[in-house]
Amino acid sequence: MKYSITGYKSGLGKELYKTLGGFGIDKVDGKDITKPYEWIQDALDTDVFINNAYDGFSQVNLLEIFYKQWKHLNKTIVNISSCAADLDFLYQKNLLYPIHKKSLDNACIRLQNTNSNVRVLNIKVGWMDTPMSSEFTEEKLSTEYVASKIIECVDDKNVKSITIGDIGSWKS
Repeated sequence: MKYSITGYKSGLGKELYKTLGGFGIDKVDGKDITKPYEWIQDALDTDVFINNAYDGFSQVNLLEIFYKQWKHLNKTIVNISSCAADLDFLYQKNLLYPIHKKSLDNACIRLQNTNSNVRVLNIKVGWMDTPMSSEFTEEKLSTEYVASKIIECVDDKNVKSITIGDIGSWKS
């Protein structure tokens, strides 16, 4: 299988890319997820799109683009969401983060319930040892562990949604 992975230069995306290879998409390389028209053709020529990088509503936008392009094909879209979407709090660092992730979750649920060949997989992740969560002191999962679980989910065609870890009762 051929993979395309957003945010492949750090954190979970880096670990997935190290394990799976494929077409990497990252701002560092000039492939901005807010401007998919610059790289979309190369990414569409893969079997699995891992929608990992976070930048506002860009993950929801990419889910829509890939779904529309692939809906008659036997391909897979893996969306990396967050347990933060389910909690009633706002991060001090980014007030909109839980809202963006909840939007991604809702879009996944809607698309999973359509008559389409494309598989939409939603993975909610708790605290993970990445640069994005470096300021938090909670116990964190390793990116290696989370990547291995994601790969298991991609291989298991019966999985639609899974939660890996949690963020407990964190409060601002």
